Amino acid sequence: MTLQHAEFVKVLSLLYVEYITESALLRLAREEFLISKNIANISRERYEAGTIAKVKYLRAKVDLTSSKNLLNEKKAMRLASYYKLLAFAGLQNEKELDDNYVFRLSDKMQKEEIQNSSAELYYLKTQQNTANAKARLNANKIQWMNVYAAYEAEPDQSIARVGMNIPLALFNTKKEEQRIAVLQAKQSEFLLQNQKTALSRNIERLKKELNILRAVVGSTQDLYNAQKELLKMYEDGYKIANINLLELQNIKNQMIQTKEKKIILENKINRNIVLYNYEVGEYNE
Repeated sequence: MTLQHAEFVKVLSLLYVEYITESALLRLAREEFLISKNIANISRERYEAGTIAKVKYLRAKVDLTSSKNLLNEKKAMRLASYYKLLAFAGLQNEKELDDNYVFRLSDKMQKEEIQNSSAELYYLKTQQNTANAKARLNANKIQWMNVYAAYEAEPDQSIARVGMNIPLALFNTKKEEQRIAVLQAKQSEFLLQNQKTALSRNIERLKKELNILRAVVGSTQDLYNAQKELLKMYEDGYKIANINLLELQNIKNQMIQTKEKKIILENKINRNIVLYNYEVGEYNE
């Protein structure tokens, strides 16, 4: 697989990650809108029953309007990410996309296996081979060689001359060009070695980050579940007039923020997996 193709797949995968993220944020916005709508309906019923002041009902309506605006905003953002993905992929017609795709980490473990499949390392190895070949070619070059002939006619004789101009040092090897070629070959070798070191470090960093992110996602999901359960209790309490509206909305906002944090963390996990797989030479196609 060429470096150009590998880069294309990587960018396409990252754009798809953004589409998945925007889809998740849109679902969250719908969830928040439904919760706000339910709270607004309860507030209207309580206001009509005379158990809360009009200002609380109006506050619930304002929160509902804000949730609706956010929902429309998320729809626009998801649509933008969708068309950006289609444009990069070169698709002319709209296509149904699955936004539940699970990115999986490559199981390549051996250092040699990774280095042999990395697109960047393959490209640098090719550059090094080209530079080495150029250096060998320059080592066998002759700088110049001119062949000439001359004829002179004089009254009493005719003279023919044939000669060859050869550098003072026979088979001169064009020292400057040869030195440049050798230096370029060494530079290619150093670049390759540096990239191998950087690759190993980057792979190790991505793996460690993934472990941390996955642990945080797990604890964030637990927090979200607890907040969702608490919200349900507060909603039930609000129906029978023993829960304050502001407390209910605060619990709702905390729960939404927790879920949004989880979505952002999942975005980072997917991006890390895409980058990791790119580094080890395995692509999500």
